[in-house]
Amino acid sequence: DTPTPTDTPTPTDTPTDTPTPTPTFTPTPVELPAAFVLDGLALAGVTVDNGALNGQIDQKQIDLSGKDNWMEWSNFTGNYADFVAGVTIAWGPGAAEDACGFVFRENDDDNFYSVRINRNGSLWFAAKIGGEWNDNINGDGAPIRTAPDDTNVLIVVGSGDTFMVYVNGEYAGRFVDETFDEGDLAVVAATYDESDTTNCTFTDGWAWRLDAPPPPAGGVPDFVLENLSLADVSLQDGYLAARLDRRISDLTDEDNLLRWHYVPGEYGDFVAGTTIAWGPGATEDYCGFVFRLQDSETFYAVQINQQESLWFSRKLDGDWQDAEYADDVVLATGPGERNELMVIASGETFDVYVNGQYADTFEADDLDSGQLAVMAGTYDESDVTNCTFTRTWVWALGETPPAGVLIPLERGDTVEGTIADPVFAARYWFEAQAGDVVGIRMNRLSGDLDPYLIILGPDGGRAAENDDDPEGLNRDSYLRDFIVPVSGRYIIVATRFMEADGTTEGDFSLTLESGAPPLTLSSLRIGEAVQGTIADGTSAVRYTFEGQAGDVVTIRMQAQSGDLDPLLILLGPNGAEVIRNDDAPIPTGYDAAIERFRLPATGTYTIVATRFQEAIGLSEGDFSLTLEQGAGG
Repeated sequence: DTPTPTDTPTPTDTPTDTPTPTPTFTPTPVELPAAFVLDGLALAGVTVDNGALNGQIDQKQIDLSGKDNWMEWSNFTGNYADFVAGVTIAWGPGAAEDACGFVFRENDDDNFYSVRINRNGSLWFAAKIGGEWNDNINGDGAPIRTAPDDTNVLIVVGSGDTFMVYVNGEYAGRFVDETFDEGDLAVVAATYDESDTTNCTFTDGWAWRLDAPPPPAGGVPDFVLENLSLADVSLQDGYLAARLDRRISDLTDEDNLLRWHYVPGEYGDFVAGTTIAWGPGATEDYCGFVFRLQDSETFYAVQINQQESLWFSRKLDGDWQDAEYADDVVLATGPGERNELMVIASGETFDVYVNGQYADTFEADDLDSGQLAVMAGTYDESDVTNCTFTRTWVWALGETPPAGVLIPLERGDTVEGTIADPVFAARYWFEAQAGDVVGIRMNRLSGDLDPYLIILGPDGGRAAENDDDPEGLNRDSYLRDFIVPVSGRYIIVATRFMEADGTTEGDFSLTLESGAPPLTLSSLRIGEAVQGTIADGTSAVRYTFEGQAGDVVTIRMQAQSGDLDPLLILLGPNGAEVIRNDDAPIPTGYDAAIERFRLPATGTYTIVATRFQEAIGLSEGDFSLTLEQGAGG
């Protein structure tokens, strides 16, 4: 019989009784966000100047022992539209299907969204609208830790109608719903039918109210980068167009049937990958991709099964064409075993890789483009057949990224873009190691654009920015010899003077340059003195030291020869500047000193010993530098 594709989700049972919210928690104000808040903001791509910490829950246990099919929540202070919220969740001893998470944009007991996780390793988004539950939408539960004593960090980013979810620092889902614009925000516990001793314990809960939408976060995941390298695809050739979260195609007792889950968008040339876990079904049943899909009667497919077969098939106007099989494919087989499948579609040619190894190339010229989906299929023995797909992604080859997509750059790359309302910024990212030196140049190509450059560090804070090139003759922006303070992923924000409030518009070019060879940073101990030299070619010398939040330090830089005009800059653990001094408060010529400075956070600090006007300065000479506890000597 001809298989019939379907895409009907099976909703997870959802508690039905009306929840009773618990009293609102009032947070204790803090001067600086805690490290776990900064980590969550960085994961979301949010800088600390975008909004403010609005609510906290230090510790809260919601005990639902003996309450079957029930939800109960505890609110953060305030009402939230766009937000970032995070919490650490410890499981109680209840049933594995019982859940903990967030309720947000809650208007009343019958109208809200929720994201929950459980010890079955499930994550899902649910909307209750007018007292009725919509079908649940599953996310990727792979990062969830499910042992009874485990804890999990859950983060939700709400921006407009889109909600991004992260578990333990990993992307776990993207959900879209436009029903509710704002509402209350809370941590929530929920039960099903077996709730004898169910509870959820929440610690380090926080809610950050956003003033502006966050940029797309995270760039391209490492596993996608590895596959693109395997496929010999440049990061400049297209963009990451879609990711699909955990999907289970269950065809139990469904003989001779295909079922698929669509990836958003239409694709001609692409690279697509997924990780497939076998269910306990017949070894002849199969999992894979359908692509360039027009409808249920016309498409291409690549599939694998537990008989270690890989084949390419075409269905055209309802008729199956002869299948083409690959030779000598090695697959992991058995229930629960996983295989990585990647397809590269370029024109009439389709290259297939399995578990990082080239498998075969197929050709067909019937279809140019269409939809793409992960697919499961059965033959005659499908008693308990299913395929589980995780880490599904699609790279659109040869396509220009839409506005707002984070674009990867490598040293030497030059890209072009446009700043024009309502788009006032373009964002790019690059990887760097501590001590690397890079330059970033943004030049106006048309219009009256006044370029402005910002570098965001791995924690989301501003590490450097520049309006006008100090050596230039126009308003172009140039960050010269930026010395990377900590290893990680950096985001370049190419924008205009006054950013969202600016009025200039036009096209621009942006170049990421390699600077001088990477620097070796010298470490200092409290009470230590060092000597150094500032001259053309060495406009700055950097030192690091370890500090604790609340420590008071004094740093002094004194000229020893030449006409050196010392300048001191202190960078915090996130790489952002925290304080600088040109001339010491007590007259000592042009010497510099940072006196009795209280460190705001625990971590590795960087002292930049440089000269007035830094890279474009003219003074030179030897210097001495001291780091002392408290007021110093």
